[in-house]
Amino acid sequence: MQYAKITTKQRRYTLISITITMMFCLTTFLGADDVGGAGQDSAAGAGQAAEPTAVRAGQDSAAGAGAAFAYLSNKQQRILARDGRLLAFGTRETPISLMPPLESTQAIRSRVVASPVISEILLFVPGNGTKDLTSSETRLALYNMLRSPSTMKGIEYYSASRKEMRTLFTDSYAIESPDTRRSIPDPAVQEVPTQDSLYFLQRDLTFGRNVYQANYYADDDSLRVDIINHATVGMGIIPVIMPEKMRMTIVIQPFEDALLVYGVVYTDPILTLGMQERIQRSLSNRLKAIAEWAVAETKPLL
Repeated sequence: MQYAKITTKQRRYTLISITITMMFCLTTFLGADDVGGAGQDSAAGAGQAAEPTAVRAGQDSAAGAGAAFAYLSNKQQRILARDGRLLAFGTRETPISLMPPLESTQAIRSRVVASPVISEILLFVPGNGTKDLTSSETRLALYNMLRSPSTMKGIEYYSASRKEMRTLFTDSYAIESPDTRRSIPDPAVQEVPTQDSLYFLQRDLTFGRNVYQANYYADDDSLRVDIINHATVGMGIIPVIMPEKMRMTIVIQPFEDALLVYGVVYTDPILTLGMQERIQRSLSNRLKAIAEWAVAETKPLL
């Protein structure tokens, strides 16, 4: 399989980034509707990227350009250029559609496509043109950002059912081990290792207090973190996901003047009558909130 490598040719799309940035500014000025509810996103159908309501401003010109986006359909490229993000849902019967063809994503692809519940998100983050985002300094900052679970505390998501913003994580911090659960500072590093791991604890309004294992991977093309539930996850007293059956992956692919951020949550929940849709919605909200947290945390680094 031909993997997408960060080559000199791929990095020469500054004009594309500028064009897309101008599109973002126009969409924002005209009042794009950025709705985070999973119920609205799912209207596009399983395995298809959702198309939020927005003003049509003739942004097609740059959508199909750029080797980094060549694996997307023309429609997906237009939406990404216009809105800066794509959302999609999948199952074992429907293909995933947003995963970049990178070496790091191929390592998880088979597990993802075998899962009965899948949600994906893809975000394009333009730089400000003042620094090379593929530099070792920026890569280290991005890597340490992914290793900062304490900064997830207080992040919010939009609840379509309640029509309001809600706090996702009321607590979030790195821990010494799953046994002691003793909090420790975010474990920053001085250089990017090819592989590492840590544990962290989060308390959220849907799944309660849980320990997660985060496994980190780095190669020439991207940075990746796989987040896995350490113990059974429940809704109240009802167990819904067994240990290591809820997985979320965030991948950051740096270019000289932009970042591509991909996220996917994939799980095999216990068959719980009448709760499948709620689980899907909760996991989708979690994915969007964490992916957008990652984007927000990268802004000072750009």
